[in-house]
Amino acid sequence: MAGAVINAEALISALLIVNTGATVDHDCMIGEAVHIASQC
Repeated sequence: MAGAVINAEALISALLIVNTGATVDHDCMIGEAVHIASQC
């Protein structure tokens, strides 16, 4: 979504939703079918 950031070397699986303004930092591992809320 708008303003979302996924940093280098983050590992993400299928069906991920990164909502408005959320950030996934480097070296994070996110599983399948995850929804990350706004501004997280």
